[in-house]
Amino acid sequence: MGRSISAASLVFDQIDLYNPPGSITRVAGVLAANVSISVFSNNVPLTWAIQDGSAVPDSSISAGIVYFNEIIGQPGFYSVRFYPDRIGFWKIVFSVPSIAAEVIREYDISPMSSSASANGLNASFM
Repeated sequence: MGRSISAASLVFDQIDLYNPPGSITRVAGVLAANVSISVFSNNVPLTWAIQDGSAVPDSSISAGIVYFNEIIGQPGFYSVRFYPDRIGFWKIVFSVPSIAAEVIREYDISPMSSSASANGLNASFM
């Protein structure tokens, strides 16, 4: 089971890349163009793209793209953001052929609880 995340939420994660794999030496300077992804939702492959997210604000993220970038001021630490468009089990596989690395992330996207919507705006037409 992966991380549990409420639907209609932006997913924030980080991945670690080491060279050689299994060492403690972080790889700096990996670009989104050098990473390939495989995205699955409930065991169904999705044709999502990966893009550089360094200049993309959270408010501009929508479904269909996984945003990847090195965290500014932290060489070797990588940010991942995406907006899942359906509930269920998600798996994203990040592959970096240049360093023979593969990182797998899993997420359980669950429906929003009714208590979460109680905190929002409630209209009344009396």
